[in-house]
Amino acid sequence: MGKTKYYPVNEKISADEMRIIDDTGENQGVMSRDDALALAKRKELDLVVVAENAKPPVARMLEFRHFLRQQKDQERKAQRKSKQDIKQLRFGPNIADHDLNVRIKRAERFIDDGDKVKFTVQFRGRMITHKDVGRDKLHQIIEALGEKIDVEKDIWMEGSQMMLIIRPK
Repeated sequence: MGKTKYYPVNEKISADEMRIIDDTGENQGVMSRDDALALAKRKELDLVVVAENAKPPVARMLEFRHFLRQQKDQERKAQRKSKQDIKQLRFGPNIADHDLNVRIKRAERFIDDGDKVKFTVQFRGRMITHKDVGRDKLHQIIEALGEKIDVEKDIWMEGSQMMLIIRPK
């Protein structure tokens, strides 16, 4: 996980004036640091600068521990979303239509979960002479998933395998 951001709190705030947002999220206007600290102390909350670069800086009244926990949770969620797995689905060029539809449904679930999907058509023996059949199956998959996907890597051959990688839009 990345380095946590530093937030000036209570007496560590260096700005003389700041825009105050209270615990309900309402703008209390611009006030001096001392007035803001007194108001926060009356409400038994911490005063935290959340936008230091704004003119004047923006400070919120909140429970600092709770705020830090929320920030860490948001960071974890963002990290979880950015991680993508590549799921692989394999089949032969002579796969039955129903079996291919089952693979397409499974790929659709992977795409909905935000994962990339790699389709591999495995050619065995003399089947390699019918590459066009494998290519047709992969094009059928692209058509079936249509609007939900982007083709990350178009159809290519590697040894006796024909592959395709798709990702969610």
